[in-house]
Amino acid sequence: AQDMLQRYSHDIVAEMTKARDEIRRGRWEIDPDLHAEYDSLCFCLAVLELTHEMVVSTAPSAVRLLHWHNRHYLEEDVAEWWQQAQQHASGDKGTGARGEQFWDPICRLALSDYKVEVMQLLELSAEKDAHVGEVCDFLRKIPSLQQMDRGGASSVEFQQATHEIQGMASAMMRAIPPEHPVRPLLEVYAGCSQDRFDAGKDVGKRLARTWIEDIAYAHAWVFPDMRRTELGELLRSVAGRRESENITEIDHVLFAVLSLNIPELLQLLSSMPEQFPPFFVTHLVDILYFAGRIPTFVEVGDVQLVPPRDWHLMAYAQEL
Repeated sequence: AQDMLQRYSHDIVAEMTKARDEIRRGRWEIDPDLHAEYDSLCFCLAVLELTHEMVVSTAPSAVRLLHWHNRHYLEEDVAEWWQQAQQHASGDKGTGARGEQFWDPICRLALSDYKVEVMQLLELSAEKDAHVGEVCDFLRKIPSLQQMDRGGASSVEFQQATHEIQGMASAMMRAIPPEHPVRPLLEVYAGCSQDRFDAGKDVGKRLARTWIEDIAYAHAWVFPDMRRTELGELLRSVAGRRESENITEIDHVLFAVLSLNIPELLQLLSSMPEQFPPFFVTHLVDILYFAGRIPTFVEVGDVQLVPPRDWHLMAYAQEL
């Protein structure tokens, strides 16, 4: 049953992705109606895929949340980070690779699990610095999070591997001078203590531009063992250290998914029909129903109410 549900969810994602990509190949940038439809499909896909990872998938959530973020938020950023780091590494390697213009994009790529790209960029300057060369050797030995995921690593195997990586990176940091610019990169792989995280001293907090980046980085590199049911607590911690950030309606929808607050999620989606049309909500409710997240029987006092799945199916039928 779990495999069938995963296939069903993937099939819906595939159909919506196909529809979005077809619009993108057309005149969506100059046609307001197509542009609105494209934006709606992007919102729907982000919520649907996140719901799949939080509710349906049995894979380790740390890597899945991170790569969900990569797909939906970093479409152009990765190429820009690569170009920026390459530009400052390919000139005077002895000096250009020392500034923030090189190291910040390197760390952003590492936080987003682009290990191969990080290693390629570091090798441009490795011969100039023994410590950078050692970090390259370290990166060659370890798998990326995505490699572990594609290899079908279980939660136990994933936890064991991430603990070993953190231990190796922490040991290397003890041998590298405090002022060396490669240390923030190693901090990504070493993780940090709860106290440093609470104080906002982790490299993810420094480089994350939004709350969703912050929580994706924190789950992947600081708290990779955290269960899906605990992400609501992590979300509250991240929100507490980003109080000045402007929160949108879409953000509140993502909050509800990450917190597994299904009643709040459905209420929010129903209040935003332009972004989340009835066809989408109906399919999402169907997935939640078969995942055991939607009640099959609702009764208030002596009054039996229409179950949520039936209500949304009837509402969708009226739209047809």
